[in-house]
Amino acid sequence: DVGVILLEQAVNVLNGITVTNNNETMRLQNGKLVIDVANSALSRENNPLDVLRKLPGMMMKNDDLVTITGGKPEFYINGRKVHSINEVKQLEVKNIKEVTINNSPGAEYGADVSTVIEIKTFKSNKGLSMQLDGNIDKNHKWSYGEAIKTDYNTGKLDLFGTFGYNKYRKKTSQPNKNIISANDTTWNDSTAMMTTYNIDYYTWSTGINYDINDKQSIGIMYDGYLAARTDGAPYTSDISANELPYADIKGTSLLKNTERQHHINTYYTGKLGKFALNIYGDYANSYMHRNQTVSESSSKYGQTKTDISNFSNYNVYAINPKATYSFNEKHQLKFGIDLSLVRGNNNLDYSNNYVPNSKSKTNEGKTAEYISYSFNNKAFSFDAGLRYEYVKYKYDDLNESKNDINKTYHNLFPDLEFTYKCKAISQSLSYRVSTTRPMFDQLNNMSYYTNRFNYLVGNPTLMPQLTHQFKYSFVYGFLYYSLEYDYIKDCISNYFTNSNGVLISTWKNYPKVQQIVSTLSLQHKFKFFEPIFNMTFDKNIQSFEYMDKKIYATKPIISIDSNNNFYLPYDFIIDLEYQYTGKGNSLFFTFYPYSAINFSVSKSIMKGNLNISLQANDMFRKNIYTCYGGIGNVYFWQSDDEDMRSLSLHLTWRFNNYKKRYKGENAATDEINRL
Repeated sequence: DVGVILLEQAVNVLNGITVTNNNETMRLQNGKLVIDVANSALSRENNPLDVLRKLPGMMMKNDDLVTITGGKPEFYINGRKVHSINEVKQLEVKNIKEVTINNSPGAEYGADVSTVIEIKTFKSNKGLSMQLDGNIDKNHKWSYGEAIKTDYNTGKLDLFGTFGYNKYRKKTSQPNKNIISANDTTWNDSTAMMTTYNIDYYTWSTGINYDINDKQSIGIMYDGYLAARTDGAPYTSDISANELPYADIKGTSLLKNTERQHHINTYYTGKLGKFALNIYGDYANSYMHRNQTVSESSSKYGQTKTDISNFSNYNVYAINPKATYSFNEKHQLKFGIDLSLVRGNNNLDYSNNYVPNSKSKTNEGKTAEYISYSFNNKAFSFDAGLRYEYVKYKYDDLNESKNDINKTYHNLFPDLEFTYKCKAISQSLSYRVSTTRPMFDQLNNMSYYTNRFNYLVGNPTLMPQLTHQFKYSFVYGFLYYSLEYDYIKDCISNYFTNSNGVLISTWKNYPKVQQIVSTLSLQHKFKFFEPIFNMTFDKNIQSFEYMDKKIYATKPIISIDSNNNFYLPYDFIIDLEYQYTGKGNSLFFTFYPYSAINFSVSKSIMKGNLNISLQANDMFRKNIYTCYGGIGNVYFWQSDDEDMRSLSLHLTWRFNNYKKRYKGENAATDEINRL
């Protein structure tokens, strides 16, 4: 029994603003929301992603952490930018001190960065540290994973290494229905598909930091991953034309996909009086090879087999010098440049003529310069910055030179933020311009074949989207509220087109989309009970054409995530979580409501060195995504049961408080995340 813990009030000074720590876990600091993870129930989560998804404005989508508006955040660990969420997953939750959410990043960040999440950890002890992790999960299939993390620290020299292996398996159900209204024929395709996933996922990293003196340090890190995935998907498709049977297809899709990435990062940091200089360099190679074989049987077409081969190989080079000059404690100037180059090759081969074969090369170079100024005093802070980016994009179609694309983009991205603190109330107001560049998978000739009436292709003509963002934030004690308005030009999203009754899924730019997002968060710690409540309101304002009529998609989506943590004797913690997302529009899709109830119990033993956790997810199997929509002359309906109901056992053993301490910053995160 840990007994009663008395928390005494303490006062800290942070960047000139005095903050009182009185049992509340949220504060607004220079327009950023800071969450005290170490002193909340979040410190007892199984992994860092469970911590981050429960923060205001964050959610999990397709096993990835995204903001409520769908953007992928950029991560920093102890001031170092990381290139992959795999590095975040390798953190030990017990070593996370606090997390800062910056929804209005300044000019020093890339213009395509929508949100920055800064993770601060506790300092590691000298000597050898080690951590062992193991988990086993059961849904329809068994999955398991293990990882080892080591660190050796002498004070000036730090050596670290990690290795992890996970075996993911699940069984999903995905029925869908497509209706194409052509000039004289209405095509109806009803497909039921059951997919069994089998993924072997390896991650690794090793590196060294060396402190030359108390003002200079250097380091190098190598990390990477290998993912080998095999999907088996039997399906049936019933095709009708003008309500008359046209074709019935029974088929099986076998997909083998291999992805591999190698990444090297180096850094130098130094200080001389009021001047600080940081230099970061990166090289990354990303390789993907996908083979898909689809066997089909029908009375109309007989026995057919389609072989599809996708191949891509990208190299990324980047360097990022950053400088800071501090005039005094109140005034600071930051400036720097970003240089990056991406080169890639893509091949697509079909064994039949359903989709044209293609072979292409992609080159994209980016040059960016920025300058920003900040002012801080006890009650007021002000930040202003300007970023200029020059991007040259070149796409060479090696089969048809008439399809070659050459584009050049010149953009200025301003940002402005005011923060005001009066006693226990903090408020901020910000404006920024940002961009979202297409993923390379969307630009190149990546393809997925369902059947001869349904397939996916990329779109090399996609343009970057531009967003104007206005945001207001408010914090009072245990309450956080934000209101955001976004005006999005050339919005990138899904699109459906057709040819002779065949549905072609791809992406396109929509002229404009408006978005209103509001977030309410409550978090307070009582003696034995700590609730964490997050609610979001997401309203899209968009018009599009469907069946020669203008349709407005404006119904908001309201989401709730309520965590109820109970502190019990003998160091037990119980968490009962309820998640709910209501019906609403996201672009031209309408989503039905879905929900989940999760339950977990955890206990630490051996003086906190061994943590045991048992978790039940989606106990009543209500976390099933269903949506419908219509655009052009295509109606689309789909239900996606991702096998979310599961039971998990997680074990973590620590020796000497492990924490990876690599201090470098990745100069190529934006480009690598698009691979």
